[in-house]
Amino acid sequence: MGKTRPTHWPMSQFPVVDDCLWVGGMPLTQLAARIGQTPFYAYERRLLDQKMALLRGALPPAIELHYAVKANPMPAVVQHMAGLVDGLDVASLGELRVALDSGTNPSRISFADPEALDVTRHPNHHLSFGFGTHFCLGSSLARLEIRLFFEELLSRASELRVVEGSVEEMPNAFVYGLRSARMELVAD
Repeated sequence: MGKTRPTHWPMSQFPVVDDCLWVGGMPLTQLAARIGQTPFYAYERRLLDQKMALLRGALPPAIELHYAVKANPMPAVVQHMAGLVDGLDVASLGELRVALDSGTNPSRISFADPEALDVTRHPNHHLSFGFGTHFCLGSSLARLEIRLFFEELLSRASELRVVEGSVEEMPNAFVYGLRSARMELVAD
């Protein structure tokens, strides 16, 4: 009995040349040899570009699109998608590393499920203690302490200024903040 070849759904997006599927402008056999192992995932960047352009064309310009790194955290895919979307969503430290390595501005990276309290989420740098779903019970006391500190400090100095060149920004996906800044006091 003769073997019958499987019938696949027609795929016009990938050309077939000499009975070999081509992806990314090269035969699949050559791509497999380059990667060195099977199975593997192959992506046609041209198709990703076309699909994103189609999606953007169907949506109002005010809509921002984010890529969920969880969908495929392969660095080359994330780097390519980062150039097509407005931001990246991450759900783990590993995904955050891939997103940052893609060159995406940290302000365009967001945590998936940000409203969930996850004490193991790391890094989870933040500057606020009274914003969002979770509210710090000690925030009133902290604000009072900060106000009293500055009132006392400013009562002893005629001027308080930032030392030029001393500001070090803290990269953060949620809010703008400073890692450090040297201050100069001018006494009365």
